[in-house]
Amino acid sequence: MNHFFKKSHIYLNAEAEFTQSVDALRRTLDQQQRRLLLRIVDSSTLKEECGARSAFRRGFRLGSRLIADAFR
Repeated sequence: MNHFFKKSHIYLNAEAEFTQSVDALRRTLDQQQRRLLLRIVDSSTLKEECGARSAFRRGFRLGSRLIADAFR
């Protein structure tokens, strides 16, 4: 496993709680409600991915500037 991308205990606990909660809720819903829940989860995941991509880009730009400044 690449330790650079190792997930924190806080993240893993939150992920497990989220999954358990969604599963518990899903069991109580009818088919139409489950579809809506899936859309909500998918939208939330997309927001998280966009935020991560944005943070990566900002970090990459900052790192590039630091390297460029080091060679001036």
